[in-house]
Amino acid sequence: MANSNKIALLLINTGSPDAPTEEAVRRYLAEFLGDRRIVELPRWKWWPILHGIILRTRPKKSAERYRGVWTDEGSPLIVHTRRTAGALEAELGIPVYWSMRYGSPSTASVLDRMKADGVGRVLVMPMFAQYASQTTAACLDGVSEYQLSHVDAPAVRTIHDYHDDPAYIDALAAHVRAYWDEHGSPVSNGRRRAPRWARAAASS
Repeated sequence: MANSNKIALLLINTGSPDAPTEEAVRRYLAEFLGDRRIVELPRWKWWPILHGIILRTRPKKSAERYRGVWTDEGSPLIVHTRRTAGALEAELGIPVYWSMRYGSPSTASVLDRMKADGVGRVLVMPMFAQYASQTTAACLDGVSEYQLSHVDAPAVRTIHDYHDDPAYIDALAAHVRAYWDEHGSPVSNGRRRAPRWARAAASS
């Protein structure tokens, strides 16, 4: 039974196939593209397109692309989400869990694990700075569905967005400065290229 005082953070990302195979990609796309948040067409119009065309043709091509970016640790999205959760847990000093809206580990399965671990209060953070129906809202739908189907679900608070949070902006700025330190800023690169651009313009 959950301890109502135990707090944990839950990160939710969009998702990834379980493997870079045609069958795994087909299963993932069926769940992803079957969500009304992602495709808002009426079901009678969208279902024949999805199941009659897309799920018959796209998985093979998409699986080839996934194989091109797959790592020894798995899907890049899952790898980075897991690493982010670990870094946040070390920084915050509270348990940090992570799930995928589509694919594995599902939000429901992770909430089950949190409940088994005695977590009574959950702060849910979709991993998208700007709110959008197809991202943030879709992730929160998974949490709402779990709460509706479990009478003993933990208490939940959600983060709607954080695009204008000073800490987020500072972090972005730090990444940009680090990139510029290594590759040069657009201004410095522009100054170096200005004579070439001017000559090119004159001869065009």
